[in-house]
Amino acid sequence: MTRLRFDPVDLARPASIMVERLLFLADLAQLEQGEARRVLASRYLDGNGLECGALQNPLAAPPNARVLFIDRLTEKQARSHYPELEGQRLMQPNVVGDLHRLPIADRSLDFCIGNHLLEHARDPIGALQELLRVVRTDGILFVSIPDVLNPLDRHRPVTPFAHLLEDHDPPRDRMAEDLEHYREWVASAHPEMDDAQQRALTERLVAQDYSIHFHTFDEASYRRLLGHACAEAGASVEEFARVSTPDYDEYIAILRRTPSDRPEERAARPRTFPGVDIVVPVYNAREDVTACVESVLRHARGDWRLVLVDDASTDPELAAYLDRVAESHAPVRLLRNAANLGFVRTANRGMRAAGGRDVLLLNSDTIVTAGFLDRLQACAYADHRTGIVSPLSNNATICSVPEIGQANPIPEGSTVDSFGALVAGSSLGLRPEIVTAVGFCMYVRDAVLARVGYFDEENFGRGYGEENDFCQRAIRRGWTNALACDIYVRHVGSVSHPGFFARVASYLAQRPLAPVHENLKLALRRRTAAPGLLMLLHAPFDEPGGGTEHHVRDLLQTAGVPRVVVAVPREDGLELTEVMGGRLDSAVRYRLPLAESPGRFMHERRDIEQAVRKAVRLFGIRAVHIQHLLNWPLSVWRVIESLHVPFALSVHDFYCVCPSLNLIDPRDGRLCCAAVEGSPVDPTTCMRGLFTELALPAPADPAAFVGRHREEFRRIIAAARTVVFPSQSARDLVARFHELDPERVRIVPHGSPTPSRRVGRTRRPGPLRAALIGNIAYPAKGARNYLALLERTRRLPISWHAFGETAVFDFDEELEKVGLGNRLKLHGAYRREELPDLLVASDVDLAVLLPSCPETFSFTLSEALGAGVPVIVGAQGAVAERVRGKAAGVVVETVEAAAAAIEDLVADGEKLRRLREAAALFRDRSLDEMAAEYRDIYERLFRDVPATEPLTIDERRQLFAAYADAAVPRPAPLRTSPLPHYGRWWYPLYLRVASLVPHRLRRWGRDRVVAGWWKPVRRYRFGRPGPRLVASNGIEFIQTTRRGAKYRALTADPFFIFESKPLAPREARVIRFEMRCEARGSLFAQLFWTHSPEEHFSEEKSIQIRVEGHDGGWHEYVVHIDQTGARERWDDGEAIHHLRFDPLNASGTIELRELLLCRT
Repeated sequence: MTRLRFDPVDLARPASIMVERLLFLADLAQLEQGEARRVLASRYLDGNGLECGALQNPLAAPPNARVLFIDRLTEKQARSHYPELEGQRLMQPNVVGDLHRLPIADRSLDFCIGNHLLEHARDPIGALQELLRVVRTDGILFVSIPDVLNPLDRHRPVTPFAHLLEDHDPPRDRMAEDLEHYREWVASAHPEMDDAQQRALTERLVAQDYSIHFHTFDEASYRRLLGHACAEAGASVEEFARVSTPDYDEYIAILRRTPSDRPEERAARPRTFPGVDIVVPVYNAREDVTACVESVLRHARGDWRLVLVDDASTDPELAAYLDRVAESHAPVRLLRNAANLGFVRTANRGMRAAGGRDVLLLNSDTIVTAGFLDRLQACAYADHRTGIVSPLSNNATICSVPEIGQANPIPEGSTVDSFGALVAGSSLGLRPEIVTAVGFCMYVRDAVLARVGYFDEENFGRGYGEENDFCQRAIRRGWTNALACDIYVRHVGSVSHPGFFARVASYLAQRPLAPVHENLKLALRRRTAAPGLLMLLHAPFDEPGGGTEHHVRDLLQTAGVPRVVVAVPREDGLELTEVMGGRLDSAVRYRLPLAESPGRFMHERRDIEQAVRKAVRLFGIRAVHIQHLLNWPLSVWRVIESLHVPFALSVHDFYCVCPSLNLIDPRDGRLCCAAVEGSPVDPTTCMRGLFTELALPAPADPAAFVGRHREEFRRIIAAARTVVFPSQSARDLVARFHELDPERVRIVPHGSPTPSRRVGRTRRPGPLRAALIGNIAYPAKGARNYLALLERTRRLPISWHAFGETAVFDFDEELEKVGLGNRLKLHGAYRREELPDLLVASDVDLAVLLPSCPETFSFTLSEALGAGVPVIVGAQGAVAERVRGKAAGVVVETVEAAAAAIEDLVADGEKLRRLREAAALFRDRSLDEMAAEYRDIYERLFRDVPATEPLTIDERRQLFAAYADAAVPRPAPLRTSPLPHYGRWWYPLYLRVASLVPHRLRRWGRDRVVAGWWKPVRRYRFGRPGPRLVASNGIEFIQTTRRGAKYRALTADPFFIFESKPLAPREARVIRFEMRCEARGSLFAQLFWTHSPEEHFSEEKSIQIRVEGHDGGWHEYVVHIDQTGARERWDDGEAIHHLRFDPLNASGTIELRELLLCRT
């Protein structure tokens, strides 16, 4: 050929295409052995590599491949070892080493070569894994073997796969097994020798440790070996070639190292798994069988075959359906029993037909969901010990969800497929070990079948219990059973057999699957595809204390936003409340840890900024509504903007103008410099008063502090898509300090709930009944004004009613000093919804509101007018704006003017009647009207915002950890008694020179004192599971250290379970342990105990211990049981039988010394 023309595609119209390369590949089967190897080498080998056992026949590597050689013998030793190679050129190895323990660093080579090597290996699986270990990610392993019909092995059988697995077991004495290999090889290679000559040669070869073919392969067994080793080590078969020589066939395989050999990473990426036969035993039940088969055909992917084994069904329509399926679908194979054999024999027939493939045994009354096969295989091959896997189901005993051990209906609003998608999409990627798989859907690796066999037909011929027996036999062979928590398979029928629960009762008591079930229940609670709206609030809204919290609560319930997350900085972390569709009763709580408690005034705080960044990602936040930034770092808006999330700002008070919020000096209740237009601008006096009142250190430069505060808010207002004010007066005051864009400013008055009752138009006879409503004891709300008003009207015939808490700041005593006697009634604190009834019951004529500061709205005013009560209000802020021009109220400039207005109403009953009638007709803005305006604001924020990416497994774990952390009660600090020498006369003198004493000596001396003072009665050592440490969950052992054991906590609820001889509670009065950890937030450990072998662990019988984890150093924790509230619960039994120790309530790295129970 001298010229080529390549037409890549034929299209009806122009389009873009991309061509990477055009290759011409040889048909390897037509090439000679050496030529085939050369072609493959030139195709795949590049860079630096290693060839093992080349001897006289090294691979012809391409020029761009630099090859080093390794052998177990030097050239001189090899010539002595292999006299048959006399006269041939041998490669001198650059490195001398054992194939099973290569002296090469992990992932340090681009390729590795092993031609006719594996048949010489005593452990071919281990040899392949070792060769792959030294190859880099995406690197190549070039391996070839001769077919069993080669001249040396043609009289030998193919090595069974079970034999290869046995040879891959932990090292043991192989002498007898090797001797049998030598005998077999000698007999095959030298059939011309008699028995005596073969024995003599065998003895000589054994003594020489001659390298024979320990194993033999044909194409099928070699492919099986490669598939198993690749699945274990993280590789894939890139190319497989069969090359014929005059004497035998050779099989060449090209393996490529996949991106990681970490189990969790391997399971998370697309990969190639061995072929699998989905075996479905069938007996009648046509509808169930049809649903099962159709679901498999719809969702199975990869290298799969569906093996239907009909156990002599009597339904002709079912038989016809099975025939049609088998004829119309190539991957479907139909087997029929001549007579009914029962489930066990039928299942065994299907599994035996797999012929070296993995098996998924599937009941005919199941329905699989999307991705079931890939995820089952990912779980099966995530850990080399895993042999059997079952998925989650509605009805599968320990695999049942949402409730374990129950037959669960499909959750309301879900289908099988949609619930399967929810299970997969919310999975934490956990694959917990389970006591037994469940036979309704059981994935079994080929290696397990090869070593364990099949179901026991002798003892379980007709079924019920066969899978549990099978799993136990697998466990005895070193395999484990795992639960694939990212798959859901619907199961219609019943499960298990009598006695099943008796065997797993102790397993269930440990609640090892609790994270799986709790996470799925969480996913069900927050099931929505809607983007999230984040609200930043300064205080909890569960029990609203102020107007802002009331407003947020009203807004959540009436705006109907599909998903809102309210974030509040708290002492123990960032508290997040997720509300779906306004349903506060089903809100979900979360807590993200913070490095320390939030401050009242902060310009920046990195940990809070990071927590917000994490919340935006974890909750799929696409818009933010800043309700209040008190207790928040003002810089948080920069985080929101950097994430390209639009936000709105609400102004509920004057925090954007001054840190004093209400613009008053708290020392005397007078207006601060920012409240009065034209007043002096120096805030020094106000700020010092504010910080003194709050018991906080004042800023060194108050003016600069306020200036920076206002500048940050100027930028926030400029960046906000919308700035919302509840009143025009609030907007006007803020406009004196900040430039406001009219296009982005909206006045949205708060709505009010419809009152349950209203005061009537006609009043009862008697003195004027005037009301003071709300937080009247607080200076900002007008405490001084009310005292002055009562004093000025003391001689008038008025009965005063105070609704609200007055027993603060000694305000109730101040009221009593006025001397009104029984003309003053203090009703105390009230709930918002109760106020109309209280006002009606007292037949209140008039409410007086004289706040000291300019209000931005005033819910108290809404409550009074809403109940039909007329008002007298001060002349500043929103209260005056809302009453001015309305017949239901009077606006006054001073306290004296208020007293005069009241005196006028006492004297003129007609004026009072008109006020009451106008108030009776008053209708405030409704919550629905307010919600409609906010919905418009939110729709504009969400407009054109891109959808969020699905969470990664790690992010799902973070979300669940935040959920689990919020569910745990906060621990109370525990007191620790001093050691006896702390009180001795010499101890203060010792402290002066302690720094001169070597640390180890000081530590040794203290340990001696502690050991004598707190004598251990039980020691529980950490490490791998043993006689006392019988179980752990959510925690991964890393290594044993000089001081203890190191672990990785995978969830926010890791725990250990200890068992030992029963211990009388009175013998142990002190709990001691040492730990260091790397985690953040409010951390604690927890110890649980039981008083009987059958008792389950519970929160009631537990003690929490605060943990210091921020510095990563060692800390000693000592708990005196007699100094805790758990003393009675600890002593409430004759003996302590089991202990569960949760070292940390967060994921992270921990290191532990022994746990001690001591007497005092």
